[in-house]
Amino acid sequence: MGGWSEKDINIKTWDIMEEIKAKSYKKEGNFELSFPQPNYVDGLFLEAISKLEQFGVVETTGHLKEGVIEFIYDSYNVKLINQKKFDMLYSELKWDLFPKTQNAEKGIVKDVIKQDEPKIFRIQTGDKDIMINDYIIAKPYQTHPNRELFDYVRSKPKNKLIKKSEMPDWLKADIGNKRLLNMLAGAGFTGQIREAFFPVISKAAIKYRGNEVTRKDLEKAGVKIKQLIKQLELADIKNRK
Repeated sequence: MGGWSEKDINIKTWDIMEEIKAKSYKKEGNFELSFPQPNYVDGLFLEAISKLEQFGVVETTGHLKEGVIEFIYDSYNVKLINQKKFDMLYSELKWDLFPKTQNAEKGIVKDVIKQDEPKIFRIQTGDKDIMINDYIIAKPYQTHPNRELFDYVRSKPKNKLIKKSEMPDWLKADIGNKRLLNMLAGAGFTGQIREAFFPVISKAAIKYRGNEVTRKDLEKAGVKIKQLIKQLELADIKNRK
């Protein structure tokens, strides 16, 4: 397993499945999933994709060449081919990663996630941490380009469309040819976490909802709160190692 623990692989597999579920649940087909640093050899990502393929859940387009993914258009294409196997593996990973959230139908415990859903999601930052409530979603240093982009966006009025062309020259130099989507993913904003705080991310602009958003507003915007909380929990597990 390339030095990765089974738990590491399961967490990454769950993360990918949550991305698929958010975009495509109950509908088999092709889905383009974006991941940070697409030209970087991510061994854990490969292990998770391999697990999904071995279980017969997905097929992938893109090729492995000497262990390196050949990415097309900065993304990795995943095709969901068996919904039943997806659901089975999803339930198995949920049991492994979130034993306290199993429903009471099995006579174990009540689902505590619904009880603990916060009414407000608030971003805080430290020298190395980016946190949402008590969850650490990433640990970039303040001088890292991903963090500098995020800090710049945070300094602007909420819900303002921030154009890349209007960013300061020093920041544009740091961004270079990188995609804004991938840089923010590197700062911890992926899946429903991204949807919660960045309703717009394109090649040319970003819109940031602000440092504090309510559950009610997110629900109106179509953000899946349960998936958001699960992704926050997984990010926190990963970043507290």
